[in-house]
Amino acid sequence: MLFKKGFAIAALFACLGVFISCKGKTSVGTIVKEQAVSFKFLSKTEGELANTTDTKDHFFRDVTPLDMCLQLEKTYTLGSEAVVKEEYIELLKNDVLSFSEEDHRVLGEVIDSLDRLLKGVNPKWLPSEIKLIKLNADAYGPSVFYTREDGIYIPKNELEAKNIQSLTSVFLHEIYHIMSRYSEEFRLKSYGLIGFSAVSKSLNIPSPLKERILLNPDGVNMAYSIELSDPTKDEKVHAVPVIHSNSTNYIDGKGSFFNYIQFDLFRVVDGDVIVGGEEAGVIVPDIPDLYYQSFFEQIKDNTQYIIHPDEIMADNFMFTILAHAEEEILQQFSPEGKDLLERFTKLVFVEH
Repeated sequence: MLFKKGFAIAALFACLGVFISCKGKTSVGTIVKEQAVSFKFLSKTEGELANTTDTKDHFFRDVTPLDMCLQLEKTYTLGSEAVVKEEYIELLKNDVLSFSEEDHRVLGEVIDSLDRLLKGVNPKWLPSEIKLIKLNADAYGPSVFYTREDGIYIPKNELEAKNIQSLTSVFLHEIYHIMSRYSEEFRLKSYGLIGFSAVSKSLNIPSPLKERILLNPDGVNMAYSIELSDPTKDEKVHAVPVIHSNSTNYIDGKGSFFNYIQFDLFRVVDGDVIVGGEEAGVIVPDIPDLYYQSFFEQIKDNTQYIIHPDEIMADNFMFTILAHAEEEILQQFSPEGKDLLERFTKLVFVEH
């Protein structure tokens, strides 16, 4: 899910604008020409089915009643799970819109730009087709993109803004999620660049944290850990990033879904997530703040979007692709961040 990030990419857009300005023309309608990735515009009916189906990551099996209620903006009552799920599915169906001719034109320009930017990417990582679905953005709110299975979900307000450079960059981020979802090899290799590896056992998340999990459709599987060290002593722990609600229920007047998000690293031992307890109703992790220094040293400083390794690497994929098209973009990163992008480039692109 594309949360509202603090990392400014306006300078990257400036460089990207030069690249996009030489684009060709694309006719209105489903894109059928030969290209790095084919895109299919889904109708409202097709989009409704896609937005309520997930046989790959099983989002609808794992999403919590609280998560659904926060999106529905309604109070959760114990025992109302079936009603909540039914209302949530209806919300997602109603959220899907039909593409207009102008949407086709705008996205045609984006797709032309993506086709040039993705040339040279190793074809074994790229999906053959990506579905596009337009949203009113009632569930997560305006400007929030996400993926489900092989589809990119596009908020109406971002289409109406017609910012080709911004849309192209966001699509690169979202395309990484689909690449990662359908290629375990690519996912594990890219996660490894920032110190993450798969947890050998399935995660056992205790209550009350389990009931408060906010499930990221772009990173449903949280079973990836990173080894952290305490700089003051010879001690290491393994931790998993988790986003969860800072409230036990929907609060009228609290604001959007994002006002409920709490991000923490939780220690994991043999698949068991360790919770420190609760303070004033907020879940407390069992990892001292000193360990976060080790976390940031490994993930580098290219992005502030750090809630899941898939989000960290989705941003780094975007930067890698843009820097491959305009080499001077690399100069905008720290030496450590630049090194990460250069190592990622070797994984992403076909070597000649």
